[in-house]
Amino acid sequence: MANKDAVLKTRLDHALEVEFVRICEAEGRNASSVLRELVVNHVITHPATAGNLKVVVTLGGPSGRGMHYGDEYAISARLASDVALPEKTEILFRLPDFDQSSGEPYRVDSAHTHRAIFPSCRNAKDRLLGAKLINNEWMGALFLYDLDLIGNPHGCVDAVSSALEGAILNSVLSVLKMKEQDALESLDAAR
Repeated sequence: MANKDAVLKTRLDHALEVEFVRICEAEGRNASSVLRELVVNHVITHPATAGNLKVVVTLGGPSGRGMHYGDEYAISARLASDVALPEKTEILFRLPDFDQSSGEPYRVDSAHTHRAIFPSCRNAKDRLLGAKLINNEWMGALFLYDLDLIGNPHGCVDAVSSALEGAILNSVLSVLKMKEQDALESLDAAR
């Protein structure tokens, strides 16, 4: 996490403070870390600053079983932001599905450590699309099936990166907004 050299102060009524302290104790966390998480989540998800959240997709070289044929490449994604991101989290998302009526020109799949099972995590052909960010990172592979792409993945990298970025950002923003809403509802209920 970034340097924590700024101090924010706030005033609360006593009843709200008591309930906030109770929540912190129940979670085994100090008030400072809970407040920091609330501020970070609010800054990340606020319409004025949500654009600062981005996904960086990196295509590696040929790997795995397809290394010699150029039809399998390492691919990873990392969540980045101008503000500190929550640490030690797992965020579920659904991988983009490139299967078309004419066939599947390419596919992304998670490394076994980044697979996840949840409702609606499979496509129409029952292929697992469930994935997870672990500590703001995802790892997987890009498989090329279109003969024109084998050995030259650059023809699909933009489409894959854009779809992967969209899937991850939608999930991350949704999770952060839910966390923020839950925290605010807990505080409101304490009043």
